[in-house]
Amino acid sequence: MGILTVEKTPIAMIGEKFPCVGSMNCVLSDKEISSVDLDHVDGWKVIYFYPKDFTFVCPTEIVDFDNLMAEFCKLGATVFGVSPDNEYCKLAWRNENKLLKDLNHTLVADSGNALASKLGIVSSENVPYRVTYIIDPYGIIQYVGIHGLSVGRNAAEVLRVLDACQKGEEGLLCPAARPVGGETL
Repeated sequence: MGILTVEKTPIAMIGEKFPCVGSMNCVLSDKEISSVDLDHVDGWKVIYFYPKDFTFVCPTEIVDFDNLMAEFCKLGATVFGVSPDNEYCKLAWRNENKLLKDLNHTLVADSGNALASKLGIVSSENVPYRVTYIIDPYGIIQYVGIHGLSVGRNAAEVLRVLDACQKGEEGLLCPAARPVGGETL
């Protein structure tokens, strides 16, 4: 596991347009292989990158996000998990790993790290860091969270930040540790 470094492309940051790469293959929640163009998905988006399928930390994160899908939906957000493995690998992993059999969100194949490269989040090991983006309905990045390859994320914190970003769009301020739906300043 390497040290977080940016080798060529600067990391896409808050206030920037989320890059478009066109249609990407994916495995939908019903395990159907399909394609999605993230640029054409309406509403708020939570896009989290993970290094590889068939690993140990990644399914814990995927399940953590999936356990909060109803809450993300209440906030009008669509959640996507993204790794460089192709859609057939994702489908095989979902069929093999009992934790992933009944997911309620889409896993996207960023084959060749096309999107991760545009975002500047590919590690020296040629896999994306554990990066989470929250994108508003206009395609603008409102949040970037970056973890090293060995550190899993907390989906509840991402949900809290999504709610805070939405309140910020309304001109409200959110204090530290404010729970979803909590008081604003």
